[in-house]
Amino acid sequence: MRSDSDTDSGTLPPPSTNEKKALPPSSGSYSAGTTTEKEWTKHEDAADQETRMNDEVLQLARRYTTQSNAAPGSLFPVPAEGPLNPSSPDFNARKWAKAFYNIRTDTSEGNPPKTTGIAFKNLNVFGYGTSTDYQKSVGNVFLEAASLVKKLTGAKEQRIDILHDLEGVVHSGEMLAVLGPRPGPVGIQPKDMRTAFRGEAIYTAEVDEHFAHLTVGDTLYFAARARCPKNIPEGISRREYVEHLRDVTMAMFGIHHTKNTRVGDDFVRGVSGGERKRVTIAEAALSYSPLQCWDNSTRGLDSANALEFCRTLRTQADTMGCTSCVAIYQASQDAYDVFDKVVVLYEGRQIYFGKTTEAQAYFEGLGFICPEQQTTADFLTSMTSHQERVIRPGWEGKTPRSPDDFARAWKASQHRARLLEDVEDYLQRHPFGGEHYQNEDDSEGVAGMEKQTSVFHWKDVCYDIKIKGEPRRILDHVDGRVKPGTLTALMGVSGAGKTTLLDVLATRVTVGVISGDMLVNGQPRDDSFQRKTGYVQQQDLHLHTSTVREALNFSALLRQPANYTRKEKLEYVDTVIGLLGMEEYSDAVIGVPGEGLNVEQRKRLTIDVEFAARPQLLLLLDEPTSGLDSQTSWSICNLMEKLTKSGQAILCTIHQPSAMLFQRFDRLILLARGGRTVYFREIGKNSQTLVDYFVRNGGLECPPGANPAEYMLEVIGAAPGAHTDIDWPAVWRQTPEYQSVQYELTRLCSGGPARPALADGQDQSTYKEFAAGFSTQILAGPNDLPGFWIFMYRVNPFTYVVEGFLGTSLANAAVHCASNEFVSFAAPSGQTCGQYMSDYISAAGGYLSNPDAVNGAEECQYCAVSDTNTFLKGINVDFDHRWRNFGLMWAYCIFNIVVAALVYWLVRMPKNKKVKKE
Repeated sequence: MRSDSDTDSGTLPPPSTNEKKALPPSSGSYSAGTTTEKEWTKHEDAADQETRMNDEVLQLARRYTTQSNAAPGSLFPVPAEGPLNPSSPDFNARKWAKAFYNIRTDTSEGNPPKTTGIAFKNLNVFGYGTSTDYQKSVGNVFLEAASLVKKLTGAKEQRIDILHDLEGVVHSGEMLAVLGPRPGPVGIQPKDMRTAFRGEAIYTAEVDEHFAHLTVGDTLYFAARARCPKNIPEGISRREYVEHLRDVTMAMFGIHHTKNTRVGDDFVRGVSGGERKRVTIAEAALSYSPLQCWDNSTRGLDSANALEFCRTLRTQADTMGCTSCVAIYQASQDAYDVFDKVVVLYEGRQIYFGKTTEAQAYFEGLGFICPEQQTTADFLTSMTSHQERVIRPGWEGKTPRSPDDFARAWKASQHRARLLEDVEDYLQRHPFGGEHYQNEDDSEGVAGMEKQTSVFHWKDVCYDIKIKGEPRRILDHVDGRVKPGTLTALMGVSGAGKTTLLDVLATRVTVGVISGDMLVNGQPRDDSFQRKTGYVQQQDLHLHTSTVREALNFSALLRQPANYTRKEKLEYVDTVIGLLGMEEYSDAVIGVPGEGLNVEQRKRLTIDVEFAARPQLLLLLDEPTSGLDSQTSWSICNLMEKLTKSGQAILCTIHQPSAMLFQRFDRLILLARGGRTVYFREIGKNSQTLVDYFVRNGGLECPPGANPAEYMLEVIGAAPGAHTDIDWPAVWRQTPEYQSVQYELTRLCSGGPARPALADGQDQSTYKEFAAGFSTQILAGPNDLPGFWIFMYRVNPFTYVVEGFLGTSLANAAVHCASNEFVSFAAPSGQTCGQYMSDYISAAGGYLSNPDAVNGAEECQYCAVSDTNTFLKGINVDFDHRWRNFGLMWAYCIFNIVVAALVYWLVRMPKNKKVKKE
């Protein structure tokens, strides 16, 4: 692998003998090589030296004066308006980049910003490890001894090949797209990155790692301050310079409105997922490194922002000479056209490397066809899947099939021959040498759903929260419905409230005010709604010590309805494992990101965990295809389509779908910023219904071959750099489509019964089992406690509090039974009721309402309780213990106060240490 850094040295040649008194100012170094120069330097008098120093100062002052003057198009001071001010609506990123590059060049003291290219030939990447590993536990800790012995003896593990025979060249100012089902790493050795190329090459990982509690502005300010150059333009402070770069970067990536919002993470609420990804990109962009490697950095971005990200890299490449290598999933046609070169990988084998404009023709020459609505990037990626490849009629049996077949076809092509010539030319211009030479030896070293019939619908849903004391509306009168057997897409720009809407519909919001109607078959959602709903979150959160099967079994056993047996639940887990194609790693340990399941496998597991719970009503998915390649995204959509055909209702958010992926959805809910509805209707065949709606209401025509998902964002002004004068949410409320939606929602609301009724299959526990409130809880007495825990009754101070309250308030009060509470019986002949019951009443208590009644006249009426003391005795409450209980409570309070004060004094109060007298 080879990289070059082209930069001026900044040194000057030695002065000639004819220029003894007029030396040019220079910050570089030079060496004098003649005796005449040495003698002249040795015998120079003080006057000549002072004259020379004055000349240097004058020239230096003249140079800095030229740099600090605010000429037209200069950055500093920042103009109030115009294309160079990031706060201006006329801000132009390309013009700013050119002006900024000129500033960096002028203030670099003869060393302009570096530019870097990269070349590689016969590149193989492999490692040593085992295909499987065991989960470490206390029981098998001794097995680590065997691994330790192997490491000490130098025994090698199984070799795992990652990349095979790669070759290519990317010149300064070029952009390389890496395509394939699972793109491998693009970059250089970590050791060289930290030493020889420190700061000149960066790698931006797929996962967003930030300090969650820092605001977006603070995060980017720190990044800009860390890369602030030593020499900054005159007339501006270092802080102003850094803040300007931060504001420009935030304006470029459309996150200026999040300046004072926390970044957040999977556990701390902050900016949205798409905005957090743009923070990661902005942080890396502030480095202005000449070589930039991006690993799936468009994950979580909508198609418009993904395109803007690629265009920003294009601007850096054109104006600053930066070289960018980007592993990208589901690239749109416009994003693909931004790149200069593309490399296609198939199971670690290179099957194409060359210009992006020639890639499609190369594979068509091998006998394949690119469908009309398929982007070039998806067509290239489809070459790595036999299920997606479309063979030209008459070429059956002649086209490559396996990765090795494609690799052999590539090596025999004219495109590779031209590539080898380019690589050799690059290597001759930048020869190997010095301590950065690497050879091959140095590289050795070291991886079936149930049909549903219920309709879920909502009307006028609003969500308001307070941010820094000011109210903000996140969702603004959103309407919609999800019918069984339909696949509904929820789209919008980042920050439009897509994830928030899913949280509100799934009743997972804990703060803020929610208003509106959310109904199931015309009835309000009951307590069983969450149990009947599956929610696939955007974050893949799992217990890293569990295996895949253990996670699924845990979800199935706890969340499936009780009418399924344990055997049926576990058998269903096997079914969903097969549906998602997870058999190969079903018993693998989940692990943490970077060690364990990869990003795609973790996403599949997240979806599978919800499937294992048998969602009976609705399945909500938050960006299920983010971070997945087009091949895997297609398989996920196949799975969702299979579920909808069985009657499952699915609502999912999706970012940057391709045209073919977009066609898989039945309906679309499009939100504008502020949570306002722009469109809710069927998409139509080839998205014609969607396109006709926007054209009919004043939008531009959709260009032939354009992606409808990108087209609609451009039309409503949601794409970066796009503007529109049409208020599309207001237009939506004036259209016949909106009136049709309102009529349907009204019909659904009025179609249900007036009172809740148990429908077929409805959970009866909803209406017969309730949780008691705090004031109606049940206390367990000593007779109800297990033998071991009886001491808790005696040492618990609450026992004496209850006895004190009940004893003083209820004791010594007479009890009179109601007429239906008496026990009736006949006394023996010759005895009255009082005579017959006297011994029993003396022992058990109670009273007779007619003690003088005799047999034959009337029946005896007996009440088992005569006073409250009888009841209190049954629950171990004695009126005579009232003062004892009062004293125990005071003792308990005083004891706690004394202990608290003592502990505070021991722990927090400073102690006087005795100083020994000398």
